[in-house]
Amino acid sequence: MWIMLNQRLMTVDRLTQWGIEVEKICVMCKREEEIAEHLFIQCNYARRMWDRLLSSIERHTQVPMTWEQFVQWTIMHGKGKRSAAKIVKTVLAEGVYGLWKERNSRIFEHKSRNEEQLVNEIVYITIVGTNHLAVK
Repeated sequence: MWIMLNQRLMTVDRLTQWGIEVEKICVMCKREEEIAEHLFIQCNYARRMWDRLLSSIERHTQVPMTWEQFVQWTIMHGKGKRSAAKIVKTVLAEGVYGLWKERNSRIFEHKSRNEEQLVNEIVYITIVGTNHLAVK
């Protein structure tokens, strides 16, 4: 999460800054250039994933559209040690990781899943992880 929130992932925009030639179009939506803000927040695939994912944990809020707003939103909703905050933090971390894995799967393995498949996997992991933490 730290790497993503500090925009240190090896997204296309960062690779091109280093002089590496790569396809610049987002592999998720094939509409915009891939930058971290687009990939995790603004991409249609990511927006649909976040909407479904947050609905699954009964957090019917709109995910912000800018990086700064997303960081503040993440801090606000993940603050505290109550179980609700822990679930939000887990879902956010799994959502980011799921998007990154999906992006890499499309680039390197030429495999893709729709948002519903990704959300189902994340919800399952979150439920198992949350229940595991509750048992300890």
